[in-house]
Amino acid sequence: MRPRQIEVFNAVYSSGSVTRAAKILNVSQPSVSKVLAHAEQQLGYLLFERINRRLIPTPEAHALFSHSEKMEQIIVDISQMAINLATTPLNTIRVACTPSLGIDLIPGAIINFSKNHPNTKFEVATLHHDQISHAIKEMTIDIGIALDPKYDEEIRQKRMMHCKFVVITPTSYDFKKLKVGRNDIKNEPFIKLNPKGPLGEKLEQYFIDNEYNLNFVSTSDTHQVAKTLVAKGMGITIIDEITAKSTSADTVKVWELTPPLTFNVALMHLKSKPLTVIAKKFMNSLLKHN
Repeated sequence: MRPRQIEVFNAVYSSGSVTRAAKILNVSQPSVSKVLAHAEQQLGYLLFERINRRLIPTPEAHALFSHSEKMEQIIVDISQMAINLATTPLNTIRVACTPSLGIDLIPGAIINFSKNHPNTKFEVATLHHDQISHAIKEMTIDIGIALDPKYDEEIRQKRMMHCKFVVITPTSYDFKKLKVGRNDIKNEPFIKLNPKGPLGEKLEQYFIDNEYNLNFVSTSDTHQVAKTLVAKGMGITIIDEITAKSTSADTVKVWELTPPLTFNVALMHLKSKPLTVIAKKFMNSLLKHN
C-alpha cells in the first residue's frame, strides 16, 4: 500500500464511513472511494464490507490497521520534521579539529557564535588529520577543521585562514633581530616535530630544501608539547603560529621565520551530505577569520 492509500484506509477505518473520512482528509467523497477501491484491487481482497449502509472492516482490515496506524504516525512525524527544519533548524553541530586548533582558536569561535545563537549545541572532538577525514566520511561529525589537509575527492575544503610557521624560544633568548633563519638557530638545542601529518611533512621538506643541520635534543608528536618543552627551557623549535600564540603565549618568545613557510587552516565537510542551516551559519562565521 502506498502512503496515500494508508492515509485513506486509516481515516475510513477510524471514522466508519467514507463521508466522514472525506471530511477528515478535506477531500471529496468520490476521491476517497476511488483510492480505497484501488487499494483493494491491488491487494486482491476487500478491506470493508457494506452492511446495512455501514462500512464494516474485514478481518484483514483489522490486521492491517494495527500496522498502518504506526505507518501513518511515521508519515506525520516526517511531515512535522520537514516543517521544523524550515522554521527551527537542527541545533547540534558536531565539530572536530586538530589539537593545536582546539587550544584557543576553535573554542573561542564557538563561544562567539553561541552568543548570537544561544540554543545551538556543540559536540567538539580533537582528532588527528586522518581521523578527521575518516569521521567526516563516516558522518560522525559535520565539520572538520585541520591544518593543510590532504585532498580527498569526497570532502569539500574551504580556506579559513592563511598562517605561517614561527620560531619559538625561551623568554631568555635575544637574537637581536626580528627574523630568524638557519644560521641563527643551527647551534641551538632544537626540539623536532615528528614528521607525521601534512604540517610535519611540510616542515621536514623545508629543512631539506634550506639545508638545515640542526642540533636535535628531543622530538614531539604535537606542537603544544614542543611549546611546553621550549617554555621549560629545553631548547627552541619551529611550530605553527596558532599554537605559538595560544594559551600561555607569554612563556615563550615568538620570532618570524625566514625564509617564510606558510600553511592553510581549512574547513572540511562531506560533499554528498548537505550541512544543516545552523552548521552553515557556523561555517560562515569561521570563514570570516580569513
